[in-house]
Amino acid sequence: MGNDSINLKVISKMPRLMKAQLWALMFYTECSKPCTKTLKAWVNIGFISGQLMGPYEELYIYEDQLPYSNSHTKATALAIAMNLAGRE
Repeated sequence: MGNDSINLKVISKMPRLMKAQLWALMFYTECSKPCTKTLKAWVNIGFISGQLMGPYEELYIYEDQLPYSNSHTKATALAIAMNLAGRE
């Protein structure tokens, strides 16, 4: 039983998933929140961490994510800039 309580403590400290539109409402007003398509793009490029789940690929975002705070943001921006510069 001792190992079970340790495992539960580790699991409880992991960030939980929440529906993407609820996450967006935490940081944006109703008239300025990003659409689901934009949120999916952000998850796909690693801008924020989330998961597509189920047969309809419903989008969920980890509750600890903050807009513009992901550690990959700078690297992603640089990669996009380098890709665009390479097209010139």
